Amino acid sequence: MMKNKTLPRLIVYFSCSFVFFGAIIALLFSVLFSRHNVAVHHNELERRAVSIADTLADYMHSNNNRGMGRHGMGGMSNMGDLNAFLRQIENIAMGDIWIVDNNARQLIFGHDRHQTVINFHNLPYGSEHIISAAFDGKVAYNESFSGFWDEPTITVAAPIILANGEIIGAVLLHSKISGIYSATSGGFTLLLYSMAISAVIALFAAILLSVRLTRIEQKKVNKMRDDFFANVSHELRTPITVMRGSLEALLDGVVTEPDKVAEYHRQMLVEGRHMERLVSDLLDLSRLQNADFAMVSQNIDFVDIMKDVARSISKIAQQKNIDISLDIEDNDFRSVGDYGRLRQMLMVVADNAVKFSPPISGRIEMVLRREGSGIVMRIKDNGKGIADGELEQIFDRFHRQRSEQNKTGTGLGLAIAKQIADRHNIKISAQNQPSGGAEFVFRR
Repeated sequence: MMKNKTLPRLIVYFSCSFVFFGAIIALLFSVLFSRHNVAVHHNELERRAVSIADTLADYMHSNNNRGMGRHGMGGMSNMGDLNAFLRQIENIAMGDIWIVDNNARQLIFGHDRHQTVINFHNLPYGSEHIISAAFDGKVAYNESFSGFWDEPTITVAAPIILANGEIIGAVLLHSKISGIYSATSGGFTLLLYSMAISAVIALFAAILLSVRLTRIEQKKVNKMRDDFFANVSHELRTPITVMRGSLEALLDGVVTEPDKVAEYHRQMLVEGRHMERLVSDLLDLSRLQNADFAMVSQNIDFVDIMKDVARSISKIAQQKNIDISLDIEDNDFRSVGDYGRLRQMLMVVADNAVKFSPPISGRIEMVLRREGSGIVMRIKDNGKGIADGELEQIFDRFHRQRSEQNKTGTGLGLAIAKQIADRHNIKISAQNQPSGGAEFVFRR
């Protein structure tokens, strides 16, 4: 039954988590991979623009040395030689190319080879800005879109600098980032295939793991169930045996003296109360361990709860002449929680403190303090303390000290207190005091 419930839940949780994180990974992959492609394309275009500019500078310098023009590219005497040279570098341009000289003229080649007066309306968007930067000796670039659904484009401008430092023009390269979407789509498809294969493998692994875990968990549940029934049976067997024996003795006329009859009646009443308390504690623990059981959430003040517990426990402590002291730092410990359950939590510990404190010389301290932004409650006694080997087990169900002082205990009180503390985000711990006695600490 547990396997049948756990496996579908595990598959659903796994599937939802995988889809969620898969969508995030796919989105990040698309964005980062696209940006990477843009960066690679930009670096390559910039490298080619600088290379073409350097080549043109060398070409111009050699022609100028032969007297073929002294006023930039526009003053060259042999334009045919320049066009022939430009056709040679067209194959490495990696896109449309414009060469703009410092006399505000341009040589456009690519699909349309001709010389014309520069008109920035005929150039890519943002060219004027990066051409100005190139004439200042900088390599500049601009990214843009020619339309909403068009591919992104990059325009790079590199200065043409002669050996003497003179800037005679600029090389303008413009290119669509062709293939970026197809490359991203291909990578995205590969990622989806990889994720699908990983999902299938992980699903089989999850199924195998869930089967193994549920088997282990089933063993634990079976052991806990067996231990629970064994403990309950043991706790109920003694009072039932006593009550049955007393009733048989009374019915068979074995006991006839009035005093003896009254003693038997009192004993049956004590055992009946013990069973009632055991059943009540079991019901409380069962409810508290049920995640669907809702606490009564209300505005509370721990000062009121501590005073309430101190008043109630003092009536029990008076029977053993035990002193109760209440030390509260200030009068404002307001919070939110279930007043009745929090009172029950503290009453369990306070009742144990009275139970294990020595008569006459017994003393119980109840302290309420603030530590930083948190609230700390302490309940201390001066009894024998908790055996070292039991400190880690005292909050377990049915764990109790086998002593004359605890003969009426059910072993469920501290387990209930622990559940109440957990439901209120309170950390409960126990320790022995150096001076003797046990101390329970509640931190919220």
